[in-house]
Amino acid sequence: MIGVTGLPGERRHEGATRPSTARPGDGLLSPVSRRLQVLLVLPVLPVLGVLAVLAAAVLAACGRGPLRSREAPLAGDQGGRRPRPELRLNHIQAKGTHNSYHVAPAVALSAAWRYTHDPLAVQLESHGVRQIELDVHYRPGQPFAVFHVPGVDAGTNHGTLPECLRAVKGWSDAHRGHVPVFIFLEPKDEYDDHKIEGRYDELETEVLSVWPRERILAPDDVRRGSASLREAILERGWPGLDAVRGRAVLVLLDPGAHREAYGRGRPALEGRLFFVTSSPERADAAILSVNDPVAREAEIRDAVARGFIVRTRADAEGEEARANDRRKLEAALRSGAQLISTDYPALRADGGYWVEIPGGSPARPNPVTAPPGATAAEIEALDRP
Repeated sequence: MIGVTGLPGERRHEGATRPSTARPGDGLLSPVSRRLQVLLVLPVLPVLGVLAVLAAAVLAACGRGPLRSREAPLAGDQGGRRPRPELRLNHIQAKGTHNSYHVAPAVALSAAWRYTHDPLAVQLESHGVRQIELDVHYRPGQPFAVFHVPGVDAGTNHGTLPECLRAVKGWSDAHRGHVPVFIFLEPKDEYDDHKIEGRYDELETEVLSVWPRERILAPDDVRRGSASLREAILERGWPGLDAVRGRAVLVLLDPGAHREAYGRGRPALEGRLFFVTSSPERADAAILSVNDPVAREAEIRDAVARGFIVRTRADAEGEEARANDRRKLEAALRSGAQLISTDYPALRADGGYWVEIPGGSPARPNPVTAPPGATAAEIEALDRP
């Protein structure tokens, strides 16, 4: 959000949830060692016999515990999940974070700035976050910077866009069966000397320096020859979920001048890397941002039912957290919005307000769009100890 009064805030995060302590290979060395010790005291066997026993020991060890789901699956590997061809990308409901890089300033001029997020990899791994938001600033000759407001609210866990993207991709590389991670990029140059308009190609190039094109779901991948994105969504819909696991979806978060400049001459975002936050009647309509799920619940539900992906917010300005008010969260969950953004993605030490997707592991079947009988494990089964 823009400006001092339009930003969500909270008391500083004081707790994180369910950190995963297992690592790929846990439980492998010890069983093999025990079997090798047995081999050392056995009578000398023919060479083929020794090799057969050793191979059996290794296979037995590799079959123990959740090793398969902890490893990085190959592209298209579902980590043992049964494929569900009828599940599409818009059939999910997942948690996101607002200003996902944010670290509270020592002296906050606004209560809306009193929150600190964990680093991105922790949000993805331990909090089940599948949508992040990054405010970007242009610096000539340097990577795009990521922070909120210059000087007064510039604390960040990841100072540049490539640093943010490397953190997300590193996690993605280790969990290739995940639902796509939505990365919203918000141009924030109101108080900057150097503006972002006209620098969109540089922004795309910087993204591609970290994320290869084949690991990104871009507008042309959805449009596929239709006259517009809107037509593709309404007539054909989103790709199958299993076909796009392990990818990133980039979205330019701006309803005004930056959106118009980014799509100038390309009304259906032809050749562009990013989607934009649109509205249902535009040619570039695919992903919408509707911040208030209470006042606009019916609008969100209608857009979701028509096939669009909607991002909304469970809380803003820290108000819901201070009052432990879950009305926005409950409306967002009911509405079918696929992405529900919060400043409070983790269980807090004080037991206060925080956001979780009910029954999600971490995401769940969308309550409005998902086919009957779909389960959270078919969406994504996050491996936890």
